[in-house]
Amino acid sequence: MAAPGHTFGPDTPWQRELEDAFPYVETPDQLTTIAEVKDDMEKSVPMDRLICGDVGYGKTEIAVRAAFKAVQDGSRQVAVLVPTTLLVQQHLGRSASGTRNSRST
Repeated sequence: MAAPGHTFGPDTPWQRELEDAFPYVETPDQLTTIAEVKDDMEKSVPMDRLICGDVGYGKTEIAVRAAFKAVQDGSRQVAVLVPTTLLVQQHLGRSASGTRNSRST
């Protein structure tokens, strides 16, 4: 049996506002994965999930949503690890553009 994990709360209005601010329409696979990640986060067991896909298929958008959900819970910090400086710059730009219009930034 897995050790107990943190149970995150349901989405907040700010979560929905953030998600509505993304400039792209999600694919059916993204919508499924986003729902599965959030469902995992709302359970009391640690999440064991790897998001993988080709370049440009929205993995960062999924990660930003999960990170925002964790921070919105009020008791968690988030770290994003990436293997190259180029990816750091891309993630920072994507995260900033996705949250620029959010009232919580």
